[in-house]
Amino acid sequence: MNKISTQNLVILGEIVKPHGLLGEVKARIYNPSSEILSEGKIVWLVGDDKLKKQFTVEKVGLPSPKLILKFMSISNKEEARRIVGAKISIEREKLPKLGKDENYLVDLVGLQVFNEEEEFLGKVTDILSLPANDVLVVKQSEKEILIPIIDEIVKLIDFENKKMIIHQMEGLLL
Repeated sequence: MNKISTQNLVILGEIVKPHGLLGEVKARIYNPSSEILSEGKIVWLVGDDKLKKQFTVEKVGLPSPKLILKFMSISNKEEARRIVGAKISIEREKLPKLGKDENYLVDLVGLQVFNEEEEFLGKVTDILSLPANDVLVVKQSEKEILIPIIDEIVKLIDFENKKMIIHQMEGLLL
């Protein structure tokens, strides 16, 4: 099974640079508290040049601040250098099952954002995982706005209609 649609993949992070001489790499994981990457886990590496290949995680080091990963079929620095920039992805079906009112942050990307008066504010293009809380990156015509994902602001997430309602606190959209 070496063919898969990128639509069925969820991006966990990206390869930043080689680490050492034995094929290890440093990776930036978008959700640093996630424990989904573990020894024996099969991931897909997807690159800009349409590289899309399965790899098995051989070893996971402690994050400091980047995570050190070793893949079974990569054994030297030159091979590790070839995958720099690739997105580390996993098949959606392999993600842990969610509870009733839970969702994955990646599923928020693409939602249209409205305030409580139903004024269109923009479209979610990315999620930032910051120490205090996660933040929506919303593309608003010519600029991007950052909206914290906290209960006081995010009032409704409607996946069926692909929209989100937020409470537009004073100073939020500067």
